Amino acid sequence: MKKAIISILALLLAALGGSQVANLGGSPGNLPSEIATSSTVSVGSKSVNVLFATTTVRLGSNALCSSRVVSTVADPILIQFSPGITEGPHGTTSLQLGFGHLQAASTTVSYQAEDYGCGAWIVTGQGASGASTTISVTEFRQ
Repeated sequence: MKKAIISILALLLAALGGSQVANLGGSPGNLPSEIATSSTVSVGSKSVNVLFATTTVRLGSNALCSSRVVSTVADPILIQFSPGITEGPHGTTSLQLGFGHLQAASTTVSYQAEDYGCGAWIVTGQGASGASTTISVTEFRQ
């Protein structure tokens, strides 16, 4: 009987005081996010490509992008940010190459909306060979 009471109390304590696992997705307020768009983009050192257009509010909700993920393969890229709907400290009022963020080759980086915004992004390749490379881009929204 004593073991049964101790077991029940242990279960109650575990259920009520158990550790809460935080959402490590990095979205604003640690809210869950889902993939909204995903694609591949061919980028060369002689071309300028739109990586993301400005994100708009989804119909029926006020959900915005929470992060954007960019994966490079063989060559580095230079990304230029504009703030758009969600302002970020790295955004600029005009998109122009020469200033921006250099993402190394063979990396995957998650750019949080709080820091980089949900505006239009442009990209150009930075590979020494001048050949184009394919990158993967994904946008997550709440």
